[in-house]
Amino acid sequence: PRFQYNTENTRENHIRRAATRMDSIGIRGAKFVDQFGRQRIFHGVNLVFKGARRADGSMDYDAPYTPRDIDFLAGQGFNVVRYGLIWDAVEPRPGVYDDEYLDRAAAMLDACAAAGLHVFLDMHQDLYSARFGDGAPGWATLTDQPFESTALWSDAYLTSPAVQQAYDAFWANRLAEDGVGLQDHYAAMWAHVARRLGGHPAVIGYDFLNEPNPGSGSVETFGALMAAAAALRSQAEGRAYAPEEMAALFADPQQKLSLLSMLEDKDFYRALGELARPAVAAFERGALADFYNRMTRAV
Repeated sequence: PRFQYNTENTRENHIRRAATRMDSIGIRGAKFVDQFGRQRIFHGVNLVFKGARRADGSMDYDAPYTPRDIDFLAGQGFNVVRYGLIWDAVEPRPGVYDDEYLDRAAAMLDACAAAGLHVFLDMHQDLYSARFGDGAPGWATLTDQPFESTALWSDAYLTSPAVQQAYDAFWANRLAEDGVGLQDHYAAMWAHVARRLGGHPAVIGYDFLNEPNPGSGSVETFGALMAAAAALRSQAEGRAYAPEEMAALFADPQQKLSLLSMLEDKDFYRALGELARPAVAAFERGALADFYNRMTRAV
């Protein structure tokens, strides 16, 4: 059993006692600080249950973690958990929230507080939608394109018109079937989560969307990365590499690993980022910044 409360150990008393052991975490500039003004350095672990498909095709989002798991993590020296939530689980139908799912998340927050672990809540996604990976519910996945999986799942960000079109619809705040914009739904969903879980003594923040992707803009960004990688490799090896050649190498599973290993060189990594900055900046300063501001207002 995940939790057993008796008459003396009600959930309210449990949380009240746990709260007295939790440091109050705030922000000073770019630093996390506690109630004594000390900078806090967090050592975190990721807990995201992305769901399991039942025999009837429906999704089971009942995370298998227990308080014993949380106690183990605390014993290993961790002091923060990135706890994953899934939009499809929170809002299975437009405007309808599964509060039993959030109650189970609250029980895990109880366990974290009891063990002295701070938590930030992460709305997780891979390939945007539960139809393609995990994340958005089907009703919030607006595309008329079929989805085809790739050998390396994340390559579908670059190759799948379905994923790109669904993301484009999200950034454009296109209307869902009930006439409400997708981001409007998402903001209302986050507001609901914040009302249910945000006051918990373990919670110190939110990750509004794991690894936001620009949709069809990811193709341009990838092209900019390949052009930058070609220029840097040409300079390092004294022979010319074309961006198309780098892209072809990246498409080969073995060559891909060799290319990715180049990112272990910090100077190369930094230079690659600087050269690709313009392609990324338009998304980050535009649609993504607007999204973060909208979610911040909601919570």
